Amino acid sequence: SRGVYITNANPAVFTSKSEIRVGLITNTIIDVLVDGNPIPTANDIEWFFNGSIVSDNEYYQLNNGNKQLRIINASSDNVTGVYQCKVTTSTGNNSVYVIVSYHDPPTVVTYP
Repeated sequence: SRGVYITNANPAVFTSKSEIRVGLITNTIIDVLVDGNPIPTANDIEWFFNGSIVSDNEYYQLNNGNKQLRIINASSDNVTGVYQCKVTTSTGNNSVYVIVSYHDPPTVVTYP
C-alpha cells in the first residue's frame, strides 16, 4: 500500500468560536489551531483587531506560540470588534475571524 504525502499545502487555521460575548470588563481567550506544510511557527501567526496588528500590551497577551490571544481586564469599549488570526507561510496564507461583542448583563428589578 502506498501513502500520500502532501507537500507545500496552504496553512489552515481553525477556531471553535466565531463570536464571543463579553461583559463590561472582560477576561477572555481566543484559541486557534493551525496546520500546514510547512507547519506554521509563531512567526507565521499574526493577530489583528479591527484591521490593526495586535501585540502584547495592557489589553492583550499572546501565548502558546501565538496560537492564543488573551484579552486581559479590558473594558468592552476597548476590545469589542473583529479579531483576525492570519497565518502566512511560504505556500500562502489563511485567516479566521472572531467577533467580540458586548452583552449587557440582565438586571434584576425589585418592586416594593
